[in-house]
Formats: sequence, structure tokens, C-alpha cells
Amino acid sequence: MPPSTCRPHRQPHRTPAAIEAQVLRLRREHRIGPLRLAARTGISGQPPASRVPNLTGRYT
Repeated sequence: MPPSTCRPHRQPHRTPAAIEAQVLRLRREHRIGPLRLAARTGISGQPPASRVPNLTGRYT
């Protein structure tokens, strides 16, 4: 039997790629923190401010 991975096959609650790109662009251009980045994305509750450091840390 081949070894299986624990990695999920899909991530239904992952932040959409367009929002990730917007957060990263704002972070590069303005060098602002997670609370301000979450507010500037203009999307209520998505991404929550607590998720923004995960997004920015993933690509640095």
C-alpha cells in the first residue's frame, strides 16, 4: 500500500487568492500592520485581522 499524505486535499476556508494578492500588495506599498491591512481590504470579516500575519509570513 502506498504511503498517504496528511495534507488536506482542499482548503474551503482559505483566503481567496485575490485577497491574498491585495494584502501583499498593500503590505509592500505601505508597510502597514495587520489591523490596517485587514481594514483596507474592505471585506468584512475576510480576512480577519488575526489571519493577516499568516498571509504576510507565508510569502516573506
